[in-house]
Amino acid sequence: YAMPTAEPGGLADGVSARRSLTPAVETRFPPIVADGVEQSKYYAGKFVDPASGTHYEAGSGRTTDAPVSKPAELELIWDTVTPMSTLVARYLCAFAALMALTFLLANAYKSYYVATLIVGMFVSGALLPIMEVVPKLRDDSDDVWLFVGLIMVFGPAIGLIIYSVFGLLRQSVNPAIVGCFIVSIVTQVVVYLAAGSTLILFGPPWVQHGFDVRILFVNWSVVASLAGWAAANVFHRFDE
Repeated sequence: YAMPTAEPGGLADGVSARRSLTPAVETRFPPIVADGVEQSKYYAGKFVDPASGTHYEAGSGRTTDAPVSKPAELELIWDTVTPMSTLVARYLCAFAALMALTFLLANAYKSYYVATLIVGMFVSGALLPIMEVVPKLRDDSDDVWLFVGLIMVFGPAIGLIIYSVFGLLRQSVNPAIVGCFIVSIVTQVVVYLAAGSTLILFGPPWVQHGFDVRILFVNWSVVASLAGWAAANVFHRFDE
């Protein structure tokens, strides 16, 4: 696209005209588009033909196929939620294996059945929140002291009955407390069957002939399941 030749003898004869950026840009567009292009509202240094929507580079006049950018779509990544029935089934399998090992140890080392009892209850209580069957202590600490009081006075079997009635009346229970009651009772039964003659009582620990600290200690050791549940607080994901 050639610039027109100035006529000689005019008023501006011999004077160079100042260069204008706009004609220089427009001259690079196709002739049919040059008169109608407008500065793009979205892209710096680009022009657009309102009729066709075609974008042109300001420097070269070449078309660009760059579409108007759209905001990136937000991708939500949801954690897979495992059904509670699956979690309970997994725990029951692990608990059954633990009880089988507890039975073998209590039967093989009958004189040390108290240690086997405590370890079995502690591990059983710790697996409850680790395997996500119940919430951790830091998430739900309700009724902790109620559990301790019921164990001290009534033992786990009667304590579970009283706690169930109490929870039914107020329409609220802590599933972790219920779990600690249940695993304690089952572990006591397993050790009792494996070790034979033991000091384990299935009623109030103070119901006995005479005062015996050993009987109280053995039966109050049920709090080991609660201790295991509390200790599971250290097992958590780094993003929690």
